[in-house]
Amino acid sequence: MGGFVLRGAFELSGEAKYHNPYHLTSEGILTLLNKEHIDQLPDISEAEIKDKSKGDMFVKAIAVGQIVWSIIQIIGRGIKRLPVSPLEVAVVAFAVCAVITHGLYWYKPQRVGTTTTIHLKETSLTEDGAIPKAVLEALNDAQQVKRLFGSIFSDAPLPGSPISLDTNVDADGSEMLAAMGGATVFGAIHVVAWNFAFPSRIELIFWRCTSIFTTAASLGFILLGVPDSIMDTIDKSKHPLRQLRKVSQSLLPLGSGLIIPLYIVARLFIIVEMFRTLCFLPPGSYISTWTSNIPHVG
Repeated sequence: MGGFVLRGAFELSGEAKYHNPYHLTSEGILTLLNKEHIDQLPDISEAEIKDKSKGDMFVKAIAVGQIVWSIIQIIGRGIKRLPVSPLEVAVVAFAVCAVITHGLYWYKPQRVGTTTTIHLKETSLTEDGAIPKAVLEALNDAQQVKRLFGSIFSDAPLPGSPISLDTNVDADGSEMLAAMGGATVFGAIHVVAWNFAFPSRIELIFWRCTSIFTTAASLGFILLGVPDSIMDTIDKSKHPLRQLRKVSQSLLPLGSGLIIPLYIVARLFIIVEMFRTLCFLPPGSYISTWTSNIPHVG
C-alpha cells in the first residue's frame, strides 16, 4: 500500500459526523499504531492498490520512449561530431531524471478519488466523535499529517516545519540522500558541455564553474549526511563515527546557509545561459541526424 498511502489515499476520521478529515502518510499510520490509537489496518490487497491507478501503461511507455529518443538524438549528434547546444545537454539532464521518476512511479496509483477510512479506537475519541487533539499533536510532531479541510488547530506544525530528531523515528535521511544523489547526477550531466560553443570565453568559464559547483554541492551534502545515516542503523554509543557525525551536524547548518544561496544563483545562470546560447548557434547545429527518422513527438 506504499504509494497509495503516501498520496494521501488513506483517511483518518472519528465518527461520520466529523467533517474535518486528515490525510495520512505511511509513517503517520505507523505513529497511530505505535501509540495504540488504532487496532489494525484495512485488509487491502496489491491488486486493489494497482486497480486504483489511472495511469495507462501505453501512455507511460510513449512518454518514456519520447524521453529516450531525446537522449539518443544528442548521443547521435556527438557520434557524428556535430555541435550540441547547452540546452540539449540540459534536456538530457531532465530526461534522465524523468526516466528514473517514471520507473519509480510506474505502478504508483494516481489521482485516487475514493479514500479508505481508518477509524480510531473508541477510547481515543472525544465525546462528540471528533479526532482528539492528542492524536493530532502526535501526528504533527512526526510531520506525518496534512490538513485537508478547515482551520482547526491552525497553529499546529505542518509537514516541512523543523522538528526535533528525538520525536521522529526516521528523519527521512535516506530520502534526502536520494534527492541529493539525483541532484548530483543532474549537475554532472551539465559538465558534458565543457568545451561546447558559447558566445564568449567568460560565459564558457562561468558554465564550467557553475556546473562543477552544482555537482560538488550536492555531493557535499551527501557526504555530510552519510555519517548520520549510518549512525541511525547501528549502536550510536560505540561506533567511531559518532564524532564524525557531530562534526557533520555542526557543518550542515553553516553549509546550508552558504551553499544553498550560491546553488540557486548557479542554477539560475545555467538556465539563462542555455537559452542565451540559442542566439549564437554554429551552422552545424542545424544539421539533422538519422535520429530524426525515428517516430517521435515534436
